[in-house]
Amino acid sequence: MAVSLSKGGNVSLTKEAPGLTAVTVGLGWDVRTTTGTDFDLDASAIAVNTQGKVYSDAHFVFFNNKQTPDNTIVHTGDNRTGEGEGDDEAINVNLAALPADIDKIVFPVSIYDAENRSQNFGQVRNAYIRIVNQAAAPRSPVTTCRRTPRPRPRWSSASCTATARSGSSARSARATPRASWASPRTSA
Repeated sequence: MAVSLSKGGNVSLTKEAPGLTAVTVGLGWDVRTTTGTDFDLDASAIAVNTQGKVYSDAHFVFFNNKQTPDNTIVHTGDNRTGEGEGDDEAINVNLAALPADIDKIVFPVSIYDAENRSQNFGQVRNAYIRIVNQAAAPRSPVTTCRRTPRPRPRWSSASCTATARSGSSARSARATPRASWASPRTSA
């Protein structure tokens, strides 16, 4: 059963999908229907250690660095328009194989060159982030973080966070991810 989240919402992914070991984080949006440059939303993944710091530069995965050195986090490619059905960009995460001192993975979403293109999330239609259990058939979403943005001229990024806490149990059982949707603060 899929759970939809709104701003500030939380859900325990392991309660929704017990035994969760591998997920795909999908990003989707609709093609621009007005005049102007296409919207190029970009999904990224940042692995964070238990001290709250980025695990390493190589653990910042995005369109120009498509996988971590151990291949536990892999970006599948860059869609520059939102064209096509389903997820426009995806990041695969092997939760069971993550290093034990990775505490969480943050999935920021941004609009490429938003300032120069005068674009923001208030202009993008049907943007979403979803987390899919790779073991589920037919890969139905565990949770979807949707944002129906109100026009906010400076909002050009947002994030969905999955937390994989370490524990004393086996690696495949240690992941207890949580997801939440957050919007960045903007100045007036």
